[in-house]
Amino acid sequence: MTLETGSRVPSELVEAEILDADGGAHRLGSVLGDVATLLVFLRHFGCTGCAQQLDVLVPHLASLHELGLETVLIGSGTPAHLADFCERQRLEGYPLRAYTDPTTTSHRAAGLSRSPWRVVGPAALAREVMVRTMGYTSGRKEGDVMQSGGVVILCSRTVAFFRQARVAAEPVPAAAIVEAAVATISAHLVETARVSSHPII
Repeated sequence: MTLETGSRVPSELVEAEILDADGGAHRLGSVLGDVATLLVFLRHFGCTGCAQQLDVLVPHLASLHELGLETVLIGSGTPAHLADFCERQRLEGYPLRAYTDPTTTSHRAAGLSRSPWRVVGPAALAREVMVRTMGYTSGRKEGDVMQSGGVVILCSRTVAFFRQARVAAEPVPAAAIVEAAVATISAHLVETARVSSHPII
């Protein structure tokens, strides 16, 4: 099942259990923002593409947060892997919350596939070589290496944006994420203003 823009958020996604870096369990629905939430699903914490996904996204986090968008990161390794990843990526101080889902229940509920072809197919291998020439290194298996990553934007428990990474080492472009986030927040503000100007008597 793939999420579709405009559809309601599946209950399986809202109810999925995620863990913080200390091993504490949370219901994914409990960490969603009041207005809109950007869910960044990573494959595993040793993935080169996942490191690059954060690198292209981090410069935009502050401005997205000011717009009212909460960012939630979800990987698939252990809580210790999560803690190490956050340290390697120097994520402390940025407006995001990071969790992991060793069972990948939330990934599946978000419609993200588990596909060897996306990891070891020709396009995936070519992309991996390109990313390594950019200075990204891997070698660590820190979660489900066959799991695909992707990005979901939710607003008022409705899917506003969904994009699955084409291949393992290819991040979802930051420009596409920012454009979708701005459009989502703008539409929400317009709708809120419309409802407020027509109160129910």
